[in-house]
Amino acid sequence: MFVLQELRLAKWLEQVNITLANTEEVSFDTLQELLETGNSLPQKAGMQINTLLFSLLRFARELLVCARGLHEVRG
Repeated sequence: MFVLQELRLAKWLEQVNITLANTEEVSFDTLQELLETGNSLPQKAGMQINTLLFSLLRFARELLVCARGLHEVRG
């Protein structure tokens, strides 16, 4: 069981890093999925997971602000 949790954590960390590196191709669904998965992982790596969740949340908020601004411009 422990190995499976470590593999899930490693896969999630890889997905987060890829998502944060590819900011032009990120959807809200992708961010939501990553946030939900991160919240469901065991908190053994606590600080690292929390830091990445915070980064994802901040990125999602910035993306939302940009989307709203684009919508207003296109009106």
